[in-house]
Amino acid sequence: MAWTALFTTELLALCRSWVLRGWLIALSLAEFVTLTHALLRAPGNAVPASTVLATTLDGFLLVWSIVIIVLGAGSVSLESDVISDSILSRPCTRTQFISAKFASRVLVVVSIYLVCSLVAGFAAWRYGANDMTPMTIAVGVGTVGLAVVLLLSLGIMLSVIFNNTVMAVASMLLVWYVASPVFGFLGADYLSPTSLVRNLPRMLKDPDQPQLVDCTASQSSI
Repeated sequence: MAWTALFTTELLALCRSWVLRGWLIALSLAEFVTLTHALLRAPGNAVPASTVLATTLDGFLLVWSIVIIVLGAGSVSLESDVISDSILSRPCTRTQFISAKFASRVLVVVSIYLVCSLVAGFAAWRYGANDMTPMTIAVGVGTVGLAVVLLLSLGIMLSVIFNNTVMAVASMLLVWYVASPVFGFLGADYLSPTSLVRNLPRMLKDPDQPQLVDCTASQSSI
């Protein structure tokens, strides 16, 4: 009962957050511009659907990850001064308090991510040069979704460790955006965000689709 009340309160607080509202506005505008620029072209210059969807998914790894980090890293540290009073004055534990924050943020962020991915996937499938299958779409969207959940989880963890929100956000930004050279040096480049961005178009493409290797053209034939 206490956990449900905390979870509901966190959802309402997120809905009133200007960070979330600003993100939704910016995300909607960016999605509209990206899809119209990529898909509204001459019929002979159709963009591969995998490229269109990969561009949208890349945004959650390289651009919108900043917002996700702020939502996660500021979840507990922003209320560090009142957490003790909240726990002492209500029939809830620290585990319930943190898990309610984690569940509410995962629900909101993943829901936004899935809606955005489904819109981009449908538009790419319908209007792009389709080179994907439902399975490859599910694999690509699911993989990036797991990375988003990991990013949010690490942000909440640092928010619990540090009492300072700025320190938690800065540490998470450092971990996320400097991870590529570190993982590359350790021989685990596949764990870095840039590696996922680089391999995402290949993951989305249908592996059984015929690929054009070489081509010559003249005025009457190809």
